[in-house]
Amino acid sequence: MGRLRGSRSGHGFSDRDLEYAGLARSLLDTVSTHQHLPFRLPRLGDPAEYGIILREMAVLALLSEGLTAHAIGSRLRITEKSVVKHKENIYKKLRVHDRVTAINKARALGLVSPEPPAG
Repeated sequence: MGRLRGSRSGHGFSDRDLEYAGLARSLLDTVSTHQHLPFRLPRLGDPAEYGIILREMAVLALLSEGLTAHAIGSRLRITEKSVVKHKENIYKKLRVHDRVTAINKARALGLVSPEPPAG
């Protein structure tokens, strides 16, 4: 096969082609390195398995961050009374009776981050 026009290297590719190939190789190496990353992350549990709805998950996540019912209500723009009701529902669905046990069980089930937030 003959040389391409503009080819200086003698192997049929221009310097620009080789530059693009180098960039593509770098990109492919990056993709290859990161393609298995999701498999190294801890798998989160499925809240639906426990009948926990989206709003309850939001409350549970904020509970696990140590927020009070008042602070959760402010953050989610719901009443404190609604937060208390969501907490009751979460406790019932997780078959626990208090906040600490609910958070610990949620962490064990992979429903919230296994580590409490730093700070």
